[in-house]
Amino acid sequence: MQNNKKGLFITFEGIEKCGKTTQSKLLYDRLVELGDDVTYVKDPGITQLGESLRQVLLHGRNVSIESEVLSFAACRAQLVNEYILPSLNEGKIVICDRFSDSTFAYQGFGRGVNLTFLKKLDFFATKGVKPDITFLFDFSFTEAQERFVGNKDRMESESLCFHNRVRAGYLDLASLEPERFFILYPKLDIDAIHKIILNKVLEKKVEKSV
Repeated sequence: MQNNKKGLFITFEGIEKCGKTTQSKLLYDRLVELGDDVTYVKDPGITQLGESLRQVLLHGRNVSIESEVLSFAACRAQLVNEYILPSLNEGKIVICDRFSDSTFAYQGFGRGVNLTFLKKLDFFATKGVKPDITFLFDFSFTEAQERFVGNKDRMESESLCFHNRVRAGYLDLASLEPERFFILYPKLDIDAIHKIILNKVLEKKVEKSV
């Protein structure tokens, strides 16, 4: 794990339509209002490489599991090099919509790719950078489906069994690192969830500054 970063790295995780993107943007807006220097990114995305591969990963046809795994790793490597590490080394707060845990949950638990291999690949791609805190939104896919509007992408179109494996995978990952993961339940009011997240982040800021 990268241990020389000065900033605070926050990630948001969960299955499709769980509310993580809404909450990550609310947190970004509030921290900016409070005067913090914040970088907001999404994985995959933001970089030229990430945006290009994102379209293929979400909407491409006949994408093999191997290509999927390597494409996500490539997107993340570029994101870390262009945005995440530079921002953390400048002492900024970085908020990331999805990160390494998505690969472990979706390609590992969901697709059945060997987790040991995925973690080694991810360590290489991220240079060992790990979040200081990860907000995990625990939501059933059956409930999440009610939030779908329009055509589904490749991941959203996967079976209920697949998404159940992903959800269970996330909870398994959280159980292994309880000091990093903070589990939230999207059935709560949006403002209530936002306040919980903000308070947790402010606590983490104080903790890291000591």
